Amino acid sequence: ARNRVPRGARLFVPPDGRADDVIREVQRFIRDHRPHRDGEQLTFHGLRYSDAQEHMRECVDAGLTLEQAERETARRLGHNRRRVVRTYTGPW
Repeated sequence: ARNRVPRGARLFVPPDGRADDVIREVQRFIRDHRPHRDGEQLTFHGLRYSDAQEHMRECVDAGLTLEQAERETARRLGHNRRRVVRTYTGPW
């Protein structure tokens, strides 16, 4: 069984920490440990957008309908609404 995190809880942020500090630390770690790519900027939300787009493509390639792919991707993003996915993936 998967552990659930209560709505509003902070998964990777210590109780006395700040989410912005954790995000900056993750971005710095990735920037320092991956190959350099000219002109490419890395942001936490950029990773989320890329992951959502790749997941949608994988779902569609696996034969899911657009509705099913959006539902699965929304669930992965922690949302319950398919239309939120379109913010990340754009129109299909």
